[in-house]
Amino acid sequence: MTVIGIEGNRVKCVWTDADNEPESAIFSIDVLQIVIPVQTRSSERLR
Repeated sequence: MTVIGIEGNRVKCVWTDADNEPESAIFSIDVLQIVIPVQTRSSERLR
């Protein structure tokens, strides 16, 4: 997910879905403040 704009407390984001199709949405900044840990291949190598 990439943030492409911020207006007040609203954040416009874009990403690609499981079929590699583009998606977008506007979220409240409060929703995006939730931290979700993501494990990637590069972080696996650091362990």
